[in-house]
Amino acid sequence: SKCAELGTGWYLPSKSDLEIMYKAKSKIYPTLLAVGDPLENSYWTSTEHASAYAWFVGMDNGYTGYNTKSCNYYVRAVSAF
Repeated sequence: SKCAELGTGWYLPSKSDLEIMYKAKSKIYPTLLAVGDPLENSYWTSTEHASAYAWFVGMDNGYTGYNTKSCNYYVRAVSAF
């Protein structure tokens, strides 16, 4: 997976991980923007809603919902620090 390619400790975040990240956006946004990552898209989470559905979080507005896994959303790897 793309997350595993980044190395040890990187993973696909859960729904609650991305909700926490969205709430802390004002604190982390300047650093991400400085490296060219504006954090403005909807991202898949590792949290499934059903076998064919997964949750996503909109980092531009905080909207959380679920959709079929065949939809095109971004994937964001995270690592604890």
